[in-house]
Amino acid sequence: DTTAELNNFHLQNIPRLVGLQFEKMPGKIEVRSYADGKYKGELKRQGQGTMNYSNGAVYTGSWSNDMRHGFGKLTDERGDIYEGNWHEDVRRGEGKCTRSSGEVYQGEFDNDKIEGKGLFTYTDGSTYEGMFKNNKKNGEGTYKYADGSVYVGNWKDDRKEGHGEYKYEDGEVYTGNWHMNKRDGKGKYTFSSGNCYDGDWLKGKREGEGEYTFANGNCYKGSWINGKREGMGTYTCADGSEYKGEWKNDKKEGRGKYTFSNGNKYEGRWVNGKRQGIGTYTRISGEIYHGEWNLDVMEGEGKFTYADGSTYSGSWKGNKKDGLGSYTSANGSEYTGEFKDDREDGDGKFTTKDGSTYDGEFKNGKRHGIGKHISANGDVYEGSWKNDRRQGFGSCIYSDKSVYEGNWKSNKRDGDGRLMDEKGQVLYEGSWKDDSTADGGEEESKKEES
Repeated sequence: DTTAELNNFHLQNIPRLVGLQFEKMPGKIEVRSYADGKYKGELKRQGQGTMNYSNGAVYTGSWSNDMRHGFGKLTDERGDIYEGNWHEDVRRGEGKCTRSSGEVYQGEFDNDKIEGKGLFTYTDGSTYEGMFKNNKKNGEGTYKYADGSVYVGNWKDDRKEGHGEYKYEDGEVYTGNWHMNKRDGKGKYTFSSGNCYDGDWLKGKREGEGEYTFANGNCYKGSWINGKREGMGTYTCADGSEYKGEWKNDKKEGRGKYTFSNGNKYEGRWVNGKRQGIGTYTRISGEIYHGEWNLDVMEGEGKFTYADGSTYSGSWKGNKKDGLGSYTSANGSEYTGEFKDDREDGDGKFTTKDGSTYDGEFKNGKRHGIGKHISANGDVYEGSWKNDRRQGFGSCIYSDKSVYEGNWKSNKRDGDGRLMDEKGQVLYEGSWKDDSTADGGEEESKKEES
């Protein structure tokens, strides 16, 4: 507050200003002649009169029994003026104090103090109108600030205390309890933006239980500490999304459950407003992820169950499968190995429902590089792969124990190669084209696709 302390209003310091309490003299013994004789005795100030004090102060007004009593005007040596009622040398009743600085009080006095109802005008243009006690604002009163703000409510010893309403210059309003000049207890604060807080306050800050409603329809209801959301609370958005859980320093922190507007849900740990640590994410489609999170994305170790029953267990990075993991499809096939950017990439092993296996290198979700494939019928291919097909040099041991060694193209023998029987005897050696010998011989029947 910019309120001036009333105790500094030095017209209130009667002993210093008036001096009468210290200069009060017994009536002087005088002899005065009258038409009918002489009088010898005391003379006292009585009725109207002017007193010029040794310190320069001047009093003009009513006297009784040598004391200021009734209406009178006192001007002190600084030019400060009191004009009003006196009772037995002290100010009592209605009066007006005007300081040379420009501050003015007009109202009630008692026992030489500002006491009762009055109006105080400050040099900056602000005013207080209301009750006073012992020179201080006490009881109900209205303070109008120079900037346009207005407080209407209770005061105690010059401070806002009890119930009151403060209207700020920007249109914001607080209505509620005050203690020691600060919002304290139950109260409602309406912001110029349209936001509103209704709840507990402590030493001018939101503290305890309270509800904060945003202009856009969002709402937080829960615990506050030092002006920030902290503890248990529920945040509901206008779009239907909702968070229930722990808060710290105005952000989601600890354990909590978030329901998205589309019905998806996350339940788990939060740090600094983001999903962090262990948590479970459930989609309305039936997909479920349970595992580690980092900065609001799936990262670390976790298990993802797809809507069709397929599962992935392993490492994640940036919401994608990345690192070592195992994927089992709904049809029973399984891949165990390295992933990159959500696809099989690196070394891994793939097993199908019928029992065939591939053990080797993958790239971008396809067999690529060197690998070994064992078909369900027993054929074994070991060699080079490209984009999920045998490509380059490789050997294949067929179920009848015959062996082909040579070049492949798009899953077919193509280029130089030789075919041997189970004993190692060469059946054909030479050029191949589209899985057949160059002359289209019967050895074509030896091939076995897988």
